[in-house]
Amino acid sequence: MIALRSFFFSALIPASFACAQADSTAVLSVQCRDADTGAVLPYVAVILRRSSALPSVHIADLYGRVEIAGLLPGDIHIQARHQRYVPSDTTLVLPHGLIAHLQLSLSPIPMRLRDETPVQALSAPELIRRLIAAPAWNISTHTTQKCAPTHSTRTAANR
Repeated sequence: MIALRSFFFSALIPASFACAQADSTAVLSVQCRDADTGAVLPYVAVILRRSSALPSVHIADLYGRVEIAGLLPGDIHIQARHQRYVPSDTTLVLPHGLIAHLQLSLSPIPMRLRDETPVQALSAPELIRRLIAAPAWNISTHTTQKCAPTHSTRTAANR
């Protein structure tokens, strides 16, 4: 029984190795990271485009990884998109039958904050002057109106 198993596995290994060498498709392995911190970015949309085919969309896992197998060799345009990040675009030439590793770094979109002066930088009189001059919320503008129910004045003769 042991001799039969070893013969069976030794017969299958060269056949699977030959199939892998004859396969001309490529595998693309993508790692998505934050450009500022280097932290992994989960759930990034990785869009693959070729000139003659429809785009294909793949979503990165929790660890920012995407592995796409069965790609034909040649030029491929890769775009990575994530909410609150600037999209990343790159073009890659995929080789025949090899695994291509690509690391995409996405830069966060800078948040525009209002121009504010920290309270600690102001003197007490200046702080009081700014607080008095600042527009306050007018709570009295939000009034509720009660609508009286309308009753029908139609009689049986008017119907």
